[in-house]
Amino acid sequence: MARPWEFRLPTEIHFGRGVRKRMGKVAAEWGQRALLVGYRQCTPLEGPFCEAAENLAAAGLAVETFCELEGEPDWRLPLIGAERARGFAADVVVGLGGGSVLDLAKGIALLAKTGGQPWDYAGANRRGKPADEALPIVALPTTAGTGAEVTGVAVFTFEGKGATPETPLKASIGGPALRPRAALVDSELAESCLPRWTAACGVDALAHAIEAHISRGANPLASTLALKAVGLLNHHLSAVAGGRAGAEEWDAVALAATLAGAAFNEAGVTVTHALAHALGAILDVPHGEAIALGTPLNLHFNAGSAAAPLAELADVCGIASADTPQAERAAAFVDHVVALLRGLGLPDRVEVESPPSEELLEKLARNATAGTVVAVAMNPRRVQHATLVDLFRQLVKEGNPENM
Repeated sequence: MARPWEFRLPTEIHFGRGVRKRMGKVAAEWGQRALLVGYRQCTPLEGPFCEAAENLAAAGLAVETFCELEGEPDWRLPLIGAERARGFAADVVVGLGGGSVLDLAKGIALLAKTGGQPWDYAGANRRGKPADEALPIVALPTTAGTGAEVTGVAVFTFEGKGATPETPLKASIGGPALRPRAALVDSELAESCLPRWTAACGVDALAHAIEAHISRGANPLASTLALKAVGLLNHHLSAVAGGRAGAEEWDAVALAATLAGAAFNEAGVTVTHALAHALGAILDVPHGEAIALGTPLNLHFNAGSAAAPLAELADVCGIASADTPQAERAAAFVDHVVALLRGLGLPDRVEVESPPSEELLEKLARNATAGTVVAVAMNPRRVQHATLVDLFRQLVKEGNPENM
């Protein structure tokens, strides 16, 4: 008998080109005072951000902006944003940006309602608690990547926390209240992304879908969404990242990112994300690029333990005939994904200034375990400390970091 499983998707999704213009009407369902969260500097999004503020105001909402994010958020920023939200008496938090902005909006909404600090809710905190209360969140993703518009997860960088207090730790906070009440997925907003950024975001979505399908927590509904996402990205990501895409291709990758987010929120991710979070925390590798680095190692490492789901992924991509043995179809999918990543021009190694020491590799492995407990546990093949050390050894090499 199949094990019991559950699936929730409480977010109201508005999908299509131009749906961003509904934002004021949608946000007004949750209150009359909106905190609008965005980047400190992001020239391509200045127009959409101003449009969003005007749209909210036109719907009768008072608007306060919080544009302090540069790069990926650390744990201090949601504290500052929550203070701003409380001072403004915000009813709803609106995030317009990539996954980092949406994560920040979630953290602000949580702390504005509950107080405390992000670490109180971190999965890496053995005494952490779920995020059960938060201000309503409305999400407008401007990249086709993280799927944060439909997940109850947000990632922050912590210092002095967890098992590695001497180094930063990237860890997620999570709970049902962090799921946006509404998501407006408008692929026009992603079209201004630089090609390398588009590629990295798309690979993050691809990894979410692959990992959700091979995860120990996979279930039939999550896998259905994940398989659809992989098929869409397989057919359209290269065109989008290569600047050869029209509206249909952009819609496809935007839909894939949302589907993949919904899938992994229920099924979990695997060792790719453990590797990526440690690379980001210790070596400052941007998340999408770190995912591109870790995905081939994940696939090779898990090929024997996840042959059946990997073969299904090969089937949905049309890269092997149905009568090909399962193991061969799985291997074909692994090779196909590696070739896809290389074709996007993303790095396959992390370059450091001197030969990587055992101390560095050990630090990365400890960091991965401490920051991503669930991802390690959900991997289809058992992951030990020595496994992580070996995987990082394959990723890190001496070179010029500026060429990364």
